[in-house]
Amino acid sequence: MNSIAEYGSDEEQNTKVNKSITLIKSKVNIAPNVHIDNALTETIFPDRTATHIEHNVPYNALYKKPLGPANPNTGEAESIKNHLTGHIDTFTMKDYDFETQRLTYEAKGYALNPNNAYANESVVDTTTYVGDVEKAIASKGNFVNNPKTGTNTLKRKQTTKDLSDVDNWQGPWAGFEEDTNDRAHGYNEEEKEEFQRLTQKYGFRNVKKVEAEAESLPGKEYSIFHGTFHINLIVGKGEKEEKYLKVPTDIDVHLNGQPGQEQCAMPKKVIYTYMGHTKGVNQVRFFPKSGHILLSAGLDGRVKLWDVYHERKCLRTFIGHGKSVRDAAFTFDGKKILSASFDKYLKVWDTEVGKCLGQFSVDESVNCVKPFPTGDKGHLVLAGHGKKIMLWDLRTLRAAQEYDQHIAAVNSLAYIDENKRFVSVSDDKSIRVWEFDVPLCVKQIADSKMQVMPSVATHPSDDYFLVQSQDSQILPYTARGESFRVNRKKKLVGHYIAGYATQLNTSYDGKFVASGDAEGNLNIWDWSSGRLMSKIKGHEKASMSLDWHPQEPSKVATCSWDNTIKLWV
Repeated sequence: MNSIAEYGSDEEQNTKVNKSITLIKSKVNIAPNVHIDNALTETIFPDRTATHIEHNVPYNALYKKPLGPANPNTGEAESIKNHLTGHIDTFTMKDYDFETQRLTYEAKGYALNPNNAYANESVVDTTTYVGDVEKAIASKGNFVNNPKTGTNTLKRKQTTKDLSDVDNWQGPWAGFEEDTNDRAHGYNEEEKEEFQRLTQKYGFRNVKKVEAEAESLPGKEYSIFHGTFHINLIVGKGEKEEKYLKVPTDIDVHLNGQPGQEQCAMPKKVIYTYMGHTKGVNQVRFFPKSGHILLSAGLDGRVKLWDVYHERKCLRTFIGHGKSVRDAAFTFDGKKILSASFDKYLKVWDTEVGKCLGQFSVDESVNCVKPFPTGDKGHLVLAGHGKKIMLWDLRTLRAAQEYDQHIAAVNSLAYIDENKRFVSVSDDKSIRVWEFDVPLCVKQIADSKMQVMPSVATHPSDDYFLVQSQDSQILPYTARGESFRVNRKKKLVGHYIAGYATQLNTSYDGKFVASGDAEGNLNIWDWSSGRLMSKIKGHEKASMSLDWHPQEPSKVATCSWDNTIKLWV
């Protein structure tokens, strides 16, 4: 640059150059022009989930609350939340008042306003109630527990009159007491003639009159004889001995033999159906040794005697229990009948006359009864009263012994070891073996795998007793010695009792074991092999009990909750 400044033309070479040059340095900005007005005036909110920020965010913008709905599971929303779906305010009130308002709201559509707890119910306005406020105002706050309006009263039906009064009996067609218009009631002339014809043909009895006369007797127990040529027999009106207990000799079956002498066979079909109970039948028993009479006990509170060989009709009905009869049995000679009922009474009846000889009462229902099987102690009878077992003396009508170790209801009893001991099964899932003369429990059998046992029976060999278990199996236990062990190799399965108190029984020769089930079947097993030999449908409902005929080898009686008793052969 200095050389350029000192350059000159030839003409001016001789001229002296005296000039100075000043150099100016300029700044160069290579950054791009950026419009930053929006960045300074607008706020950019960072993403809450971002891990880094690519722009400079002011402090006041960085710590502002995030936009959008709040997470209900965190923060302030969670702190005020005391229920799964929100917040519930605490309000104290009686359970009765709460139920009253709830039921009123469901029935009428309105209730008291909970936000106006101090509202006066007598002052009805729009703030007093919630829901259908107009209806609440119209009904003046009528709650379901305290109706304040409405003058409608239920009409009272006229009495149906006495059933024995044919002309005035109205039945369910009786009108109301307030009605003044004439109504047709009673039977017309054609119905009266038909009723008289049926009465003469079938001998319908005035049951209402019989019951009215019986109520004046001590204890109110009575019986009705259903013979062909005899009128109703009521104790106190003159006793008359009916000879139906005499063993018949005009049939081709020898009924005076020793039970178990003939080899038993399996029944195959139903030959007759007894109908007379109005409800289910719980128990059925043949007359001892001969089996010419059948005893039944039902849920209708009646005990009945049935003819087995002639007309096969009901011979006598014993009436005196207020509730269902759970069990019934003959004494060893058949002259007395014992009936156990849920009305907490054990009653003793004369089989031939129909008179109630006495009764035993305790604090709990009588579930089972077991008379002594032989004549040396035939006046003694065992009965399960709730959790206790009572030994009653039929001569004195007093308790002779009490066995009290079960902790639940006793369901069934059976004599073993030549009648020196007896076995009891209970709802406490245990089996207990007792000495007959003393209240001593010889053996208690209880296991965690055991179920409730509704029935127990002794095998005719007296070597085993069989127990019906609610898990639908029959378990044999040894009855000799002191071990009383279960023989699981001989257990009997194949039926289904489904919680019913189904009874079991054996043939008199010990060859077969039989039981009903929940489906109304008759199940028969072979004792020696344990194989289910037969399953025959006989009833529409659960088959509750059965009994093998003592003389005829293949005759069996079963009863069911379908109100019937069936005779098999």
